[in-house]
Amino acid sequence: MGKQPHVSLTNFAQTYGPIMSLRLGTQVMVVGSSPAAAVEILKTHDRVLSARYVPDMLHVKSLELNYLSMGWAHECNDGWKYLRTLCRTELFLRRICPGLPMAAKGVPFVLASLIHFFDWSLPHGNDLNELDMTEKFGITLQKEQPLLLIPKARK
Repeated sequence: MGKQPHVSLTNFAQTYGPIMSLRLGTQVMVVGSSPAAAVEILKTHDRVLSARYVPDMLHVKSLELNYLSMGWAHECNDGWKYLRTLCRTELFLRRICPGLPMAAKGVPFVLASLIHFFDWSLPHGNDLNELDMTEKFGITLQKEQPLLLIPKARK
């Protein structure tokens, strides 16, 4: 996969389609590389794929649920139905926050202000070409080392 797995997965998706499975050691990973593929995997075929192991998921600390993953349960039993209901009623609501649409519209302006009103530099005077862009796998693709920048106010 290399240091930039998202590039490799994009190339695989162009060759093999938006849904594919990859074997990483002993684990089989199902990859959905488009929004339609994500809906297909997580909504349409959720019962079939609900027993898949997903690392780094949030676990429920409850003896009743035996520390099941919030994303994927081991089998479609009463605990799984309870988790699904909990997610549907508490986590994945369309109106989870009434101010969310307004906040979402304001984020680009706040981000643009931060970008344009400060000069940004890497810590310890490092060169931009030396920036580590290595990624790691999880439920989403993340940078292995977080990006650290130093803001300096423009005059």
